[in-house]
Amino acid sequence: MANFLGNPVRQKPGPKPGPNSRHKPAAKKTQDIKLAKAEDHYKTLAEAKFAAQRLGMKSESDYKSYRSLDRRLPPGLPKKYASEWKSWEEFFGLR
Repeated sequence: MANFLGNPVRQKPGPKPGPNSRHKPAAKKTQDIKLAKAEDHYKTLAEAKFAAQRLGMKSESDYKSYRSLDRRLPPGLPKKYASEWKSWEEFFGLR
C-alpha cells in the first residue's frame, strides 16, 4: 500500500490472540484436517516398529503419548497387527 506521494506505508500487525483476548485464532475447518485412515497406516508391523523406534519410543505409554507424531502409526497396534503381534517389549526391541 502506498500514500498519496507513492511512498510505501507500513501496516500495523493485527492484534495477537491471547488467553483473555477477544481475537481468537480461527478454528480449523474439517476439510483442512487430514485424519489418518486405516489404509494410511503402515502395512506391516516391522514398518510400524521401525517408525516407533526411530521416534525414540520405548514403552506402551510412550507409544500412546507420542503416536500422533507419525499419523501412520495406528491407535490399536496389537489389534491392527494381530497375526504378527507378540508383545510391547518385543515391539520396542527390549527382548
